[in-house]
Amino acid sequence: MADKKKKPVVKKAIVKKTTTKRRTAIPVTAVRTATKAPIMRVVAPPVEAVEPTQEAIARRAFENWMLYLRLANDPVANWLEAEQQLRRELNPQ
Repeated sequence: MADKKKKPVVKKAIVKKTTTKRRTAIPVTAVRTATKAPIMRVVAPPVEAVEPTQEAIARRAFENWMLYLRLANDPVANWLEAEQQLRRELNPQ
């Protein structure tokens, strides 16, 4: 019986099932606590409101009067509407 050759033992390869990894963003709090670095915030300087000139307001009021004729008999309302339009255009938010 000693003459019998033993069969070599072949180990089977273990195949691991792999799944695709999801790339997710790390929450800011997790990054900050992991690195212990302070969060830097960029703060823009305050923007001052730009006021339209009286010439520009008068021009816009006349254009509105010519185009719409909706406030033809009220020059104060034309002026205020033109001023409001120009302020919205000059100071977008």
